[in-house]
Amino acid sequence: MDKKSLNLEQIKAIIPEPPLLDSIELDGNKCIATKKFRKDESFFKGHFPAQPVVPGVLLVRAFAQLGIIAHKSSEESKSVVLSGIHKARFKNPVHPDDELVFTLEKTIKDTWQGQATLNGDLACVVELSFAPSLSPQTTELDIESQNALPNPLNVEEVKMIIPHRPPFLFVDKVIKLDIGKECITEKTFGKNDYFFNECSPENNTVPSELIVEAAAQAGAIPVLVVEENKGEIAFFATITNAVFHKQVHLGEKVVLTTKMDKIHGFAGTGHSLAIVNGEPVFEAEIMFALPKTREHDNSAHQTPAVYR
Repeated sequence: MDKKSLNLEQIKAIIPEPPLLDSIELDGNKCIATKKFRKDESFFKGHFPAQPVVPGVLLVRAFAQLGIIAHKSSEESKSVVLSGIHKARFKNPVHPDDELVFTLEKTIKDTWQGQATLNGDLACVVELSFAPSLSPQTTELDIESQNALPNPLNVEEVKMIIPHRPPFLFVDKVIKLDIGKECITEKTFGKNDYFFNECSPENNTVPSELIVEAAAQAGAIPVLVVEENKGEIAFFATITNAVFHKQVHLGEKVVLTTKMDKIHGFAGTGHSLAIVNGEPVFEAEIMFALPKTREHDNSAHQTPAVYR
């Protein structure tokens, strides 16, 4: 493929979703893109509003958009979806009005490796896989009835625990909570959620990265409900071995389970699973960090009465 440059309008014409890239340079199996995350981007209103940063999953989505466009712009003009995140490591936070440079390159393993830099410093590194379509798992699972809460926590109670807010809050209710260990949540994506409030009405497919974010929020709840962690922010550190089995659509209820395997010092690891209609749609290993470096007021992050 010859070298090719794309501006924002050309990017919008290729992908039917809010673009997370401003410009792209395509050169065979290597792509370079830029993006300035303007302070008026809608996700900043819901992703740690008091201390806004770009969600790590949206950095991954930017890489995914770059890979999808690279495939569509190739001589074969392939249509692909993100099928796996082998790794994603978030090195430094990205703040409003920061401008990143994304580089993505195909490897001999047929995966795509990328890095995002901010003023020369690494912000994120990834290794991704793309496929023409996803491969559903045939095993049916039922986790909704296991140790369910007699009174599920609603959205307002969830907001007492984690700092996320609409349109970037992806928990409708908590149906199981084992403090410090496990959480099961439900989420039905709607038109008012981030992404859908900005894309064309014809697009009803939930980006896979938002399922990852919903699972991460489920994992933050059992950690931040712990007394010593109240008022803290759990930052995404890594995503590994993520596999997407099936696409999720508007109106489908997603049941998300995140079990924390280990919490040590200022970091923790866990395993996440997302299910729709009894079938797995996503699973991954996640790691988060609790900086615990700031003064904070716990009054805005109280524990719901049932867990005090």
